[in-house]
Amino acid sequence: MRRVLTVLALLFVVGAATAQANEYVIGVEDVLEVRFWPDGSLNTQVKVGQDSSIVLDIIGKTTAAGKTAEQLQSDIIRQMNRLNKQIAQVVVRVMEYNSNHVFVTGEVREQGKKTFEKIPDLWTIIKESGGPTEIADLTRVVIIRGGDESGKVEIANVARAIAEQTLDQLPEIRRTDVIDIPQNPLGLPSADLGSVSYTHLRA
Repeated sequence: MRRVLTVLALLFVVGAATAQANEYVIGVEDVLEVRFWPDGSLNTQVKVGQDSSIVLDIIGKTTAAGKTAEQLQSDIIRQMNRLNKQIAQVVVRVMEYNSNHVFVTGEVREQGKKTFEKIPDLWTIIKESGGPTEIADLTRVVIIRGGDESGKVEIANVARAIAEQTLDQLPEIRRTDVIDIPQNPLGLPSADLGSVSYTHLRA
């Protein structure tokens, strides 16, 4: 029995190490899974509130936003050690990356909020939104910055980046940015850029 418990503990630690390797910073509205060993009855899923905190049995409210999973694990186990010394390990895993989001509007097939573990490049985000419509103008994609640069506007020529294979030179997209794909001036299908290039790069 002791050997079985030892093996389980090692597996738990390996799982914790894997989770801790993720340097994602937890944010408001993220959904977290918190697992306790050896008392699985305490396992829970919680949503980070607008006050940046989560509420857990025994320890109550603790700040989560602004920390990595590893940092939050350390905080929880430290508080647990004062109240329940039977808990040997804690693993925190992000289930829903709701705070790491951008908004996509305009001439894409699936408008709205898009969430990611790591925000990808501009063209990938457009593809993740179903791709551009037939009348999209990819020569003047509008990026409206959020966060510390809230309101700042940048224009990106995605069509040229596709043609010249310089997608890595497009502006970096950050959390809470808004991406707007306008309609081309004539409202006519832009076959080559809107469908052929999209189909070619979709794979």
